[in-house]
Amino acid sequence: MKQPIYPKNIAYSLSNSSTHNESATLKQLRHRGASVELPEKPNPTSKVSHLQRNKPSLTPIITVQMCSSKLKKLPLAVTQCVHAKALILAFNELEALPTEIGNMHNLEYLYLNFNRLKGLPNAIKYASKLKALTLVGNGLQQIPSQAFELHQLCWLDMSFNKISHLPENIGALTKLKTLTLSHNYIRTIPKSIASLAQLKYLSLQGNFLTGKEKEKVNNLLPNTQIKF
Repeated sequence: MKQPIYPKNIAYSLSNSSTHNESATLKQLRHRGASVELPEKPNPTSKVSHLQRNKPSLTPIITVQMCSSKLKKLPLAVTQCVHAKALILAFNELEALPTEIGNMHNLEYLYLNFNRLKGLPNAIKYASKLKALTLVGNGLQQIPSQAFELHQLCWLDMSFNKISHLPENIGALTKLKTLTLSHNYIRTIPKSIASLAQLKYLSLQGNFLTGKEKEKVNNLLPNTQIKF
């Protein structure tokens, strides 16, 4: 199953950078090879100039990438990138996201794999364009309730956590096409999962489902490719 492809125009590539601290300004965070103009001080009305592209007629895309950076807090300067469509924060030490993440109204792809997150801020609902959310390997015991307010989600990956059950409102994510919940502690699946009419792929490998429960899931989702 193909994973969603995030935008390729890297606005910030900060791995192994000395600027990884919570007080970094946008100027400090600017990737040396990207032609972007960024405000020095927070200004919610300011516009971020987009990367130059070979075909100016195409809609510019910005990706913010800060992987393997030992980040414990997300620099608030990042949340000023209000035109960003992808935010990639894998392999850090984040325990929470700031409320200001809600300022990123154009965000479509949010990758938070292998951090220490215990949930999501309520303000994540303002990132209402999110299509893909990954929270692999965070030690989560349940799917954050805030995720069910992201009605444009088509890809949700919460593998390798400690999730023991799925809530009934999993059926609220009606645009989901891929749901990956492998290697958790799930024993039962709610009947409401049948509401995911667009679901093409469901991974439940490495859980604790009985043969009877697997049969139930197959009956609830007859048009979905399911891996147990």
